[in-house]
Amino acid sequence: MKKNTTIPLLFLLLSFCNIQKMNASHGMGADLTYNCLALNTYEFTLIFYRDCEGINAPNIMNLTISSPSGCGNNLNLALPLQGFVEVSPLCVAQVINSSCNGGVLKGVEAYQYRGIVVLPNACNDWVASFNHCCRNNATITNSNGGNLFVEARINNLNGICNNSPIFSSLPVPYICEGQAFAYNQGANDMDGDSLVFTLIDPKTGTNTTVNHFAGFSAIQPLATTGNFNFDANTGQMNFIPNGNQVGIITILVEEFRNGQFIGSVMRDIQAVVMACPNNNVPIPSPVNNLTGGVLNANSIETCVGNLISFDINCPDANPTDIVTITNNIAANLNGAVVNVVNGNPATIQVNWLVNAINNQSFYINFDDGACLIPGRANLGFVIKPTSVSFPSNDSIICPGTSSKQLQALAGNGSYTWSNGATLDDPNIANPTATIINTPVTYTVTYTDQGGCVAVNSLTIAEHAMDLAFNPDTNQLQFCQGDQPINLAAQLNGDAPIPIPGGYTVNPIPFFPIPLVNPIVVPLNDDQVSPMLPLGFNFNFWGNNYTTFKISSNGFITFNNNNASGCCTGQLLPNNNNPNNLIAFAWEDLDPGNGGQPGANLVRYETQGMAPNRVLMVDFFNVDHFPNGNRVTSQLHLYETTGIIQIHTTTQPDPVGNHTMGIEDATGNNAVVVPGRNRQQWVLANDGIEFSPIPAGFVNNYNYNWTPTAGLNNGNSASVTATPIQNTSYTCTADDGICQTTRTITIGCILLNTNCNDFSLKQENKQVQLSWLIDESPVCLDYGIERSTNGIDFETIATLERNSVINGLKTYRFLDTKIADGTTYYYRLKQHDIDGSMAYICSTQTIKTKGDFLNDLRIIPNPSRDITRLQYHIVTDELLEISLLDVMGRRIIELGSIKATTGNNSMVIPTAQLAAGIYYIKITNQSKGFQKLKKLIKQ
Repeated sequence: MKKNTTIPLLFLLLSFCNIQKMNASHGMGADLTYNCLALNTYEFTLIFYRDCEGINAPNIMNLTISSPSGCGNNLNLALPLQGFVEVSPLCVAQVINSSCNGGVLKGVEAYQYRGIVVLPNACNDWVASFNHCCRNNATITNSNGGNLFVEARINNLNGICNNSPIFSSLPVPYICEGQAFAYNQGANDMDGDSLVFTLIDPKTGTNTTVNHFAGFSAIQPLATTGNFNFDANTGQMNFIPNGNQVGIITILVEEFRNGQFIGSVMRDIQAVVMACPNNNVPIPSPVNNLTGGVLNANSIETCVGNLISFDINCPDANPTDIVTITNNIAANLNGAVVNVVNGNPATIQVNWLVNAINNQSFYINFDDGACLIPGRANLGFVIKPTSVSFPSNDSIICPGTSSKQLQALAGNGSYTWSNGATLDDPNIANPTATIINTPVTYTVTYTDQGGCVAVNSLTIAEHAMDLAFNPDTNQLQFCQGDQPINLAAQLNGDAPIPIPGGYTVNPIPFFPIPLVNPIVVPLNDDQVSPMLPLGFNFNFWGNNYTTFKISSNGFITFNNNNASGCCTGQLLPNNNNPNNLIAFAWEDLDPGNGGQPGANLVRYETQGMAPNRVLMVDFFNVDHFPNGNRVTSQLHLYETTGIIQIHTTTQPDPVGNHTMGIEDATGNNAVVVPGRNRQQWVLANDGIEFSPIPAGFVNNYNYNWTPTAGLNNGNSASVTATPIQNTSYTCTADDGICQTTRTITIGCILLNTNCNDFSLKQENKQVQLSWLIDESPVCLDYGIERSTNGIDFETIATLERNSVINGLKTYRFLDTKIADGTTYYYRLKQHDIDGSMAYICSTQTIKTKGDFLNDLRIIPNPSRDITRLQYHIVTDELLEISLLDVMGRRIIELGSIKATTGNNSMVIPTAQLAAGIYYIKITNQSKGFQKLKKLIKQ
């Protein structure tokens, strides 16, 4: 293009600006992308392109996040403004004259908004949408315009943590009428996923699109001479515009990994076509001298290990114009050698040894720098190395199945599989395998039509599914008149998540957790952090939260405000801000004091695996203002239980009024540690726990019981059973990938009625049983059965009939083998001379005095590295603790452990164990106590 701009071009730009002054709208385009920060935690970035002649852009844009299938709850995410920059597609010398700078030339600004969200569920159809009024309505010629709408989709099933592609080209090009135009999205995917580009109708809402005028459509968005050419592999557009026009274009970019859809983004483009008299855009040549691959449209198909080489020339018809080439080849093609010579013509030469099996994309841009409107051409390419891959779930086989269809993902070449004897056809892409034992490995060799060879292996293992019952048995007995039997199913360590109605507060052993990869939060005096991701869904005072803020003054809050709590701890409860908080050392603290990153640290980290993750918020050596008396304290939030723990290494300040406690969102309810509610206190090596008092429960997986007769609920993990006949109940549990079943049979026994006054009484370390019975002449003896859960009974004694005389008889039995603090259930079984039997009397229960050992927990469970056993004990005792495998063999013998009165905690060394099911066995001989606790190692 010539640098001396003609009067008609200037007039057109001025006219275009004047049109803008007639309305108060401002939207010219938008890009919505996202990054995965951690599993289920995403940072969304919105780039909003503003017409500088319209109204100002807001300081906050909002996203609506939903799952159309109802898999997850709807969310609203506020995206604060991060900054803006002018991106007017003018030459450098004329940017100062744009409308963004008070000038008369058409100007555009790009506004960046960002926000973080934690998705509460794993779903395959999350949709984040941005809807904004209004477009700039700059005499749009291809449709009726309307609202500006873009959306992004996420599939986060099966642990997928995906980053969307991002774009380098601006979606607001100025195009010269009648000249060939090349435009590419400049899309780059950091994960190397396969991208598919599609032209779609611009949207004005979730379910509405623009109305195209006659002659226009999604795939023909502009009036052109010849075809509007579009490449679905690269998003490349090549066309010759016919006439001055303003068209809106929407591009859908879908991502696929191993053949599985994992997400998509959308960009909204406004293309302005104008007359450029006597100006010419640079015209890149086709790819020249290509070796090492085959060009198919804008895709280069090649083999891993090939040396690709090619060059492109780009002349400009205006001899005084200098063409400048920019590209991202070196950044995207590891080890590529790129030689660029700017000029007229400009040239680029590329050499790359193909060392990646995933598709690799790159762009090359040509710019002649002419004024007013630079002549530009954008080219995008994708290199497709021959490769073969598998869908993500191909590596598992569901329990109870013996066949599986394999799927090799490649092209139209030939396939050869190993282990052919177990395949129905080893020479197709998708053979069916008969699998007897797992793990089993299959290797496929793929040869494409050009002779390139790719090899990949697939190891199939049985999908881990442990369906446990509590009580852990397959057979129970139920007598009519007994209390209903409580059954609880638990898949893969799933535990009900409590919805708290309140909290208890108790001391616990001091046990901070070592941080592995903490995120440091830079805070100065009286400062509050941005919203941070919890890493899971945490229930606090009956509300679920996925994000939190840290105050420099020693508390966290789930509210999105900046109340720092300066300059002393509040007396809780308190209606004034801040509320909805957990205070571990609330006073006038100053992490910024001293300015040494290694000395004054505020940091956080989420550890563990669902559903037993834990968030740690760590204050390390944080000063009191203005200096000294440094606080070190660690806050724990536990995912499944809703438990809150505070582990204080040191709080040495004796003067300030500090607060340690929790407060709900209204400020009307609080639970505080006695003596620490805006009071003076010092601590060292102190542990405190806030335990939710459940008001209800929510489960993580799906459970279904059949038949439902005699059950209170057929679709819950926990049910109660009162069958009227012998019944086998089957529980089917699924985790969204596979399902498994387990059956329990409940024998229903009718009770005789010839029993009176069956009673229990504790005498010292014994329980006395007595009953009065109208004895039958056919009675032989009586069996006495005992249980500690009311379900699993064992026979502890047999009493012979004491006389041949019929009539009322009183029987007594003394049970001497009992433990303190234990609930016992007793029932009586009558054996008759003919061999028949029947249960007599109703089951009776008694709790022995004293609480010997209770509140037994394994955290986390399932576990990977660190496993902790926690329990409460009434008196100092010696406990024998060992770790058993499923065969009952001792794997680890921890010996005699001295348990002190109160809460106890200890680390179980499981880091080196293989994945599987184990049992922690706790025994105390003097009390006759023995307990097994199941542990799942992942």
